[in-house]
Amino acid sequence: MTRSPTRVFKNWKTALLGLVLIEGLVLGILWARYDFDVPTLLMIGGMLFIFWGYVAWVSDAEGSKGELGGHDGSGGLS
Repeated sequence: MTRSPTRVFKNWKTALLGLVLIEGLVLGILWARYDFDVPTLLMIGGMLFIFWGYVAWVSDAEGSKGELGGHDGSGGLS
């Protein structure tokens, strides 16, 4: 079973700091490699932030349901 990104860290502040650092690294690589301008990088950063927020929300909702399908030994989704 996958764990929510917020459960991997001790609290949401640490998770947010990790997210900002990873996004900064990704945006820095994009800027250095492809020479994007600042508005484009801000748009990409905003989309990444919304995407990772959605991933955390969905994985937390799935984790709160208990075991995910297929982990009961049936071999398929339940």
